[in-house]
Amino acid sequence: RTAGNAENKPGLELYKFDHKQYPDSLKLLVPTYLVILPVDPITKESYLYKVSPDKSSYVITVKMDDGTILIAEPPK
Repeated sequence: RTAGNAENKPGLELYKFDHKQYPDSLKLLVPTYLVILPVDPITKESYLYKVSPDKSSYVITVKMDDGTILIAEPPK
């Protein structure tokens, strides 16, 4: 289930390179930066993505079956 987070990150970084900020929504990555928007294989829903107010960072979260929350953030 963490693969979706890994799939989103290169698209997010390419978008930021082109636009100098992260997108408001992961949907803006398709089709230019991602062929399809990855979804959680269990819930079949998009990953939870939140961009900071200044669009300089983001957080993608995934809740695992055991309740663990995984967080993906931009590279530092």
